[in-house]
Amino acid sequence: MTWQEMQQACKGMLFEYTDTFSDSTPAQVRAMIDAANFAMVDLADVARPIRRTCTIENTGADYTAHDMKAKLPDLMALLPQVFCATTRVEDAITLGKVLYLRGTGSFTVYYKAYPTPITTSTADTQTFDLAQEAQQLVPLYMAARLYLQDDAAVATGYLNEYHARRQELIATDDAALGDGAVSFCSVTGWV
Repeated sequence: MTWQEMQQACKGMLFEYTDTFSDSTPAQVRAMIDAANFAMVDLADVARPIRRTCTIENTGADYTAHDMKAKLPDLMALLPQVFCATTRVEDAITLGKVLYLRGTGSFTVYYKAYPTPITTSTADTQTFDLAQEAQQLVPLYMAARLYLQDDAAVATGYLNEYHARRQELIATDDAALGDGAVSFCSVTGWV
């Protein structure tokens, strides 16, 4: 989904109830950008993380600190997976955004990344690395935020729909579920 498609989807929801939105009003355009950035970070944090890897060269038998925020400007959080060649490293220590490694070699580090931020100079053709199903929710959140001052009932409806669909994405996150299979255990014995 491009930035222009997100804006058009948001405007489509806005014009269902009002025709007061204007692209020439800087405050409304800024509010749209702020809402889109918030929604994308929210979705990338909890619903559909943008998972990336980086390689770090480590030399030393003792623990060596690596400031990952300095190395990775898009770092949101470090994930627990660290590999040296194809072997998982069990003694890597993460404290905030600092990674402590010991041993010599090339280490692969997994992390969650922030989405590319939207600014006033973002091209209409810009695409985003957020998962497609998460991108579908961004215009919904944008419309909710833009409606907040005009009609709280409509804004609340859109916001409730955003949160409900966000929860569905969280519940179906393949990486969090492992193989994607969902199961349950009956504690009362009725099943």
